[in-house]
Amino acid sequence: MVGSVPARPAAQNRAVRDLLDLASRYVVDYEQHFWALALDEENVQWLERPVHTGSNLTRANPAGGMIPGGVQRRTVIHSDYVLVQAGPGRGWVPYRDLVSVNDKHVRDRDDRLVRLLKTGRPEAFDEAAAVHDESHRYDVGNVQRTINIPMFGMMLLHPQVRERFEFKAAGDEVIAGRAVERIAYTEKARPTIIKTSRGKDIALTGFLWVESSTGVVVKTAMTAADPIVRANVYVTFRRDSELGFWIPDVMEEFYKAAIAFDETHSVSTFTTPRLYPR
Repeated sequence: MVGSVPARPAAQNRAVRDLLDLASRYVVDYEQHFWALALDEENVQWLERPVHTGSNLTRANPAGGMIPGGVQRRTVIHSDYVLVQAGPGRGWVPYRDLVSVNDKHVRDRDDRLVRLLKTGRPEAFDEAAAVHDESHRYDVGNVQRTINIPMFGMMLLHPQVRERFEFKAAGDEVIAGRAVERIAYTEKARPTIIKTSRGKDIALTGFLWVESSTGVVVKTAMTAADPIVRANVYVTFRRDSELGFWIPDVMEEFYKAAIAFDETHSVSTFTTPRLYPR
């Protein structure tokens, strides 16, 4: 029919905008709820080598220089992990304080970082950053990790950040018994939020799983990739019954450099949340 316009795409766009507005309000409320969240973290990291077949296959050399696959190195790290609110729309800054590495005791858990940051001394954040940087020497692999912050994906919905992205509906799902909408996102604005070590833009892409009725973000997936390295970070959240608040539950990381044989994997499990209100 002349002049007829399909109504479904327009309705879908409105539904996505309404859900994004609901989720944005949730994110603003979330960041105003506390200034710091402390967690016990168990972080398992390993290098995984896929089986690579060599190029010199002959009858005399049937293996062809095959490089064996499997786990090449594995490290288990227990830490106090603290997320500190950095300001409206600026997300959270992570700080890690080692407790043990591969069952070798480093120090007792005592929320040292929280006590340090609560002093309000100007140099306290530099001291906490130094403690955090020390933990990196136990990381496996040699990739730079810049997006492995549990709330990073969620913060893309903040009103001060959201306009940088294009969002599209990507289907319905049920996660832990909750009806959620999966939303795909692509960063369109330049300069991008993160950059390569050489200062080039990397556009973030991924998915957000948002509860339809409340706007609660129950899961995020983020990808940052260029011809040199690819990074994927997945975070699931759970509602803590004692706090009555949603906290990070599991963060999974994957990194692959173009010139490297090995893939870098990391899984962090968070427990024992301690919330510090404003």
